[in-house]
Amino acid sequence: MSGGVYGGDEVGALVFDPGSHTFRVGFAGEEFPKGDIPSQVGVREVLDEMDDTVDQSTQKAKMKEYFIGRTFVNVARPRTEIKSYMRDCMIDDWDIFEQLVDYSYSRILFSESQYQPVLFSEAAWNTKANREKLTELMFEKYNVPTFYVVKNAVLYANGRTAGLILDSGATQTSAVPVFDGYCITHGFLDRSLSFYCRNIDRTLEKFQSDSIHSVNVDKLLLKFLMSYSQRTNIFSAVVKQPVGGDMIAEQCRLMLEEQKIDLVSSYKIASKEVVNEMEPPIWTEKKNLPEVTKSYETYMEKQILEDLAASVLQCCDTPIDVEFAEKLPSSPFCFPNGYSKEFQAERIKIPEGLFDTTYLKFFTSEFVQSIIYWWLITAADNIFRQ
Repeated sequence: MSGGVYGGDEVGALVFDPGSHTFRVGFAGEEFPKGDIPSQVGVREVLDEMDDTVDQSTQKAKMKEYFIGRTFVNVARPRTEIKSYMRDCMIDDWDIFEQLVDYSYSRILFSESQYQPVLFSEAAWNTKANREKLTELMFEKYNVPTFYVVKNAVLYANGRTAGLILDSGATQTSAVPVFDGYCITHGFLDRSLSFYCRNIDRTLEKFQSDSIHSVNVDKLLLKFLMSYSQRTNIFSAVVKQPVGGDMIAEQCRLMLEEQKIDLVSSYKIASKEVVNEMEPPIWTEKKNLPEVTKSYETYMEKQILEDLAASVLQCCDTPIDVEFAEKLPSSPFCFPNGYSKEFQAERIKIPEGLFDTTYLKFFTSEFVQSIIYWWLITAADNIFRQ
């Protein structure tokens, strides 16, 4: 028995750990995964001419071309959308998911699916329908000999069988109780709405005072949502919050916008010159660049924000105060276009938003509206079901 295996013998099983940021695959009993590939995939529609001998010869069938792996996704291509198979930590786009599994077997594991057992991790709030569809897919398409789905909260490595698992990922931060090796899923409540409603008043005031933005949110909708949440006890427990790595990256974006620092993706840059700190960058744009999609541009900018967060940001062991933050030593960061700047108080104020939401700068009016309308639909659907 390997020292890294708890509660069972080595069986040579394959482990798939899907996430919102990366898709991890490897062998059971090993300390690290064999592959860690981005969950974002490039998808491009290809028009394929149909056979002229059939009656529908004038029709064109839409086929999709997929680009998987950081090396292929980062290449600028026309008409290529960057999409993820995940939504709310659950599989949402099954076509992209199948492409990732195929890629894992052929390019990472170099194994045929019918010869080895498979273990899949899932979020504690995953639905029964998703679980059944995943099981059907693994048995029917991949013909695996055995298959098991386990809550990711119980995939512990310290030998404990009980505790409270705090998991902060790209899109969610959750607190999941585990007892005797089983995930306690009773009474799972989502506090996403309360998270935004706590800050909705100051958010609306901010956008209404700004002549550039306008918020078309009816006050009656907010009153309805708040009254519904009180009647259904939706705010009674903290289980998962929409706070994680993606929100930290968004906070970095808002900080750069306030400081009027432009994000120039690396795919645009042909050459650059070394300049002093805070001086305007000197760089040359590549010629004959393809016309990329908005999702690709956002994906490439997000990579810069993630590099900035990993290089500059720092979490404090204790709650911070303003005076302490201003006295911290600065940390430099060089952007892809050659512009460099040192960051000081922002280094700890942004990650402190994970623990104290008052440090979070809020989002665009479209983002706030989408959250409110999504919860309105969910609330109405639950009322009709009752």
